[in-house]
Amino acid sequence: PLTHPPPPPPPPRHGVRRQRQMCIRDRRSEAEFEARRKCGQSFFDEAGKAANDEPGELPIEELKVGRFTVQQQTKLWAGTDMSCFLARSDIGTFAQAVVFDNTVLFRRELEILAKLEAQGSEDPQFHKLLYLRHVTFTEAGSPVECLVYENFPNMANTGAVNGERLRDVAHQLALALAQLHGLGMLHCDVRPKALCWSEDQNCVKLTRLSRVRDLQDSSVFEEAPYVGPYRAPELHCALSKMRVSESSDAFAFAVTLVELAAGPEKHLFNSMKSIMNFHYEVERGAAPSVYSAMAKISSRHLGIALQSLRFSPENRVTVRDFLKRELWRQL
Repeated sequence: PLTHPPPPPPPPRHGVRRQRQMCIRDRRSEAEFEARRKCGQSFFDEAGKAANDEPGELPIEELKVGRFTVQQQTKLWAGTDMSCFLARSDIGTFAQAVVFDNTVLFRRELEILAKLEAQGSEDPQFHKLLYLRHVTFTEAGSPVECLVYENFPNMANTGAVNGERLRDVAHQLALALAQLHGLGMLHCDVRPKALCWSEDQNCVKLTRLSRVRDLQDSSVFEEAPYVGPYRAPELHCALSKMRVSESSDAFAFAVTLVELAAGPEKHLFNSMKSIMNFHYEVERGAAPSVYSAMAKISSRHLGIALQSLRFSPENRVTVRDFLKRELWRQL
C-alpha cells in the first residue's frame, strides 16, 4: 500500500537564537535555585554543628607540642575543621591545643597571627588584650597541625552577660574587629564561640582567625562565610555573588551581643527566612514575640543592636562607627 511521508514538524515559536537564550536562562535559573537551596540547607547544617559538634580523635596516641602535651581525654570544643583539647605543660600549667583538620586553615591562622603581632610591635599589650595569644605550634611536616593558645574559657559556655560586663565585652570585641578592619581584613566568623573570656582579668579575646579574609580579595568563596545564624541577609545567595564588607562583620557582631545578653541557647535567628524577614517583623513591632532572644534584653540594648542589624548593608552602623559614637557605653 502507498504510504504518505510524515508531516513536517511545526515551525518553532521562536528563532534559534531566542531558543538558545531561553535554554541558557533556564539552566541558570536551575543553578541559582540549587545554590540558594544549598545555602539555606547549610544554615541548618552549620547551626547543628555549632550546637552539637563532637571533635574527632587524634591520629596519634600522644601529641607533644613544644613543652605541652595534649590531653586527648579532655575535649574543650570543636568545629567542622578543628578540635580543641586541654594541654598540660612540663611544669603543670595548662593551655588550649587547637588541632586542625584543614591545612589551608592552619596556615591561614598562622599568617593572620603573624600580621597581628607585627602590627602590635609598638604596643604588644594592646595585641595581647584583644586576641587569644598563641604559645607554640607544630613544625612543618608534622603529622598533626596544632596551635597551642593560652587557656581562656570559651564565652559560649557562660551565662547571660549584662551590665558592666556586657559593656566591657562589647567594647573589647569592637576594638579587636576594628583593628582587623583597619588592616584591611574581615573576621568572617564572628559569634560567641569565637570569643574567650577571663573573669579574673575582665578581658575578652577574639579567636578563630582561620577564616579571616582580605577586603581586597575578590575571588569566589569556596564555602559561605559566617555560620548561618550570623550571616547577613545579602550573603544568603550563590557563592559567586557573595561580597563581604565591614557591614557583614557588623551584622554578626550585633547578633553576638544580643545572644550574649539573652543567655545560652537563645539564638536570635533559627532560619534563613527569619533573617530575611527580620526588618519587616521589627517594623510591625512583632520582634520580641517572634524572636525570643530579643524578649530577654532591654529596649535600650535592642535599639543599639538594631542599628547594625538593618537589612541594607549601606545603612548599618559599622563596628568602627560603634566605637566612634561610644555606643557600648549605652548597653
